[in-house]
Amino acid sequence: MLPVKPALRCSVSEWNNNNLQLWAEAQQQRQVSGEIRQECRSLRNETHSKTVWDEKETSRRLTERVWDVSRWRDLLQSCAQKVDEEMDALTLIYFVIRLIKRS
Repeated sequence: MLPVKPALRCSVSEWNNNNLQLWAEAQQQRQVSGEIRQECRSLRNETHSKTVWDEKETSRRLTERVWDVSRWRDLLQSCAQKVDEEMDALTLIYFVIRLIKRS
């Protein structure tokens, strides 16, 4: 005995409507996907630009800070040297005065 051919689940017009609905939904999802990819691309480019700008700004500020610290270090070394020279001169004067008083 031959099996009986199953009956159609839906009519041709229903099948066409379902396919049209699936196609429209797929189109909408592709559109949303494209928009999301474009937003991601834009955000990635914006983030890269901001990162490059921030790195340059940070490097500039760090360079200025290094220059300032070097300038202050040199100034403090010069002042320390002058203080040492003055202390040496005062010590010499002190010993000269003590020597004169003893004589």
